[in-house]
Amino acid sequence: MGTPSWIELAGRNAAAEAICLSGTLTATEKNEASRVDFQHAPGGKWCVEHEGQPVYIASGATAVVRVEGHMRRLDGDIRLPMLGARFSPLDLLGRESLIHKMSTSMAVEGDAEQRTIGGRAAWSIRLRAPERDPIEMTFDDATGVLIRLATPDGRVALTVDGLSVPETLPDSLFEWDGPVLDERPTRGTRRSDEDDETERIEALRALIAAHSQPDRVMAAIAGADSERGARSTLVELLGVTESGADHILAAPIGIFRGDHAVANRRTLEIMEDERRQ
Repeated sequence: MGTPSWIELAGRNAAAEAICLSGTLTATEKNEASRVDFQHAPGGKWCVEHEGQPVYIASGATAVVRVEGHMRRLDGDIRLPMLGARFSPLDLLGRESLIHKMSTSMAVEGDAEQRTIGGRAAWSIRLRAPERDPIEMTFDDATGVLIRLATPDGRVALTVDGLSVPETLPDSLFEWDGPVLDERPTRGTRRSDEDDETERIEALRALIAAHSQPDRVMAAIAGADSERGARSTLVELLGVTESGADHILAAPIGIFRGDHAVANRRTLEIMEDERRQ
């Protein structure tokens, strides 16, 4: 096996758009790690999940991303960070990947070196930007996917585990049939204060309803086989809207504490009183 050049590694990384892939990305920043599972298919199709909950779904033509507990449609060329992380699976491959965003300012230091990462053959290469510390990028040999980004002293910024190459993935995986709370505002437009207030009231009502029977809510969520199933069960159990059910699903478990319930009820009373005036 010959040692690939930097140009060959970059070409393989771009060509990875044409294959199906799945794996888990861990991004680490300031000693905090975020993990997402991803699946990719040709044509810009992505399904990215965090703890079983979709955070980014792209069919190639359209894309939705989870923001503050709600799936929102992306507007044109806007790409939002997932879970506030610096890196996302979209950085791992293709013509818009991290390697292609960085390569114009980076110089290669030495030849690629062979590695074995997670039982798979890989190639690591060191790059440096002017007046910056070098970084080491590692690419899966079989697919060209970026699977590790680190500094030479071992500080790892991202890793990919469990990388696999399925022959096909169903189109339904890359379609979001749940509610889109509102489309991302187009450039120059903003949601009104009244819209924000209505959304806040709806969320408070749903959370208060969930707090009235926390055991049944947790059992419903745990027993569901999909986010859609959990949403439907909560709508039927609590009599809330689908948007309200999404607020419950996105809430941390600590929301069931008594002090949270008291605060939410008081806030709702104040907001509803102000609206009636």
